Amino acid sequence: MFERPYGSAPPVQLNEDQSAVVRREVTGMLSALHHLAEMLAPGQLVERNLIYNILFVSESRLAQVGAITDVVTDSAEEQSRRNAALRTANERIRELERRIGSEVAAQHTKHAVAHLSDVIKSWWRASGLGSVKDVTMDGWGNMKVTVSCMLFGNTTMLDSNTPVSDKAARVAWLKSLEERGFVLTAGRSNVGHLVACDASRDALVDLITRAIPSAEFLSIGARCGRGEAQILSEATFCIQNLDDVQALSAHVDEYL
Repeated sequence: MFERPYGSAPPVQLNEDQSAVVRREVTGMLSALHHLAEMLAPGQLVERNLIYNILFVSESRLAQVGAITDVVTDSAEEQSRRNAALRTANERIRELERRIGSEVAAQHTKHAVAHLSDVIKSWWRASGLGSVKDVTMDGWGNMKVTVSCMLFGNTTMLDSNTPVSDKAARVAWLKSLEERGFVLTAGRSNVGHLVACDASRDALVDLITRAIPSAEFLSIGARCGRGEAQILSEATFCIQNLDDVQALSAHVDEYL
């Protein structure tokens, strides 16, 4: 329903650019709504978030058409109010972040980042899958981590005083990895590797996200083994909530 009558208003005349934008927005909206109609066939299960996203984008496109033609609808004005409220909230968050950042000494930040890095390294070393290759922080406060995916184990068998017990512990550890879904292949030195397959990747993602729920994977690398199938070499992920890292230090054993 229109907010005001347009009976006496002059007709709309668009230039070539405006007309092209209107066609683009209307075509995109119709395509999205057609896709939604197909998904909402009888008996189909559709996530509410997906429906919301399609409707939200359609409203945005409709609002763009209204802005170009100077025809304001209820939905367009409501969306404009929502966007204004969202911008205000984001500005308040950025201001709070700036104030917090200005009150924290740079040296304290350095020590805090070093501590979180040490927690990550201790956790991954305890997992037995090798070492942490790199830890960096971006400008948004997210931590980017690259870890190796090697079957080093969490016991030291070289010059050990308990070689028999260590060997038995390693066999049990390898078995536990298989029970979690990892696919292993024995190398020439019987060290073994993680096969680069969907099952191993899924198990790796599960291992890391159970310990760090906010981890978002950027890549999982693989390389050629010696006469073997492709094997996992490393994984890179981004940690968005640093509280997840802090929690690791007290609960390492629960995630291994």
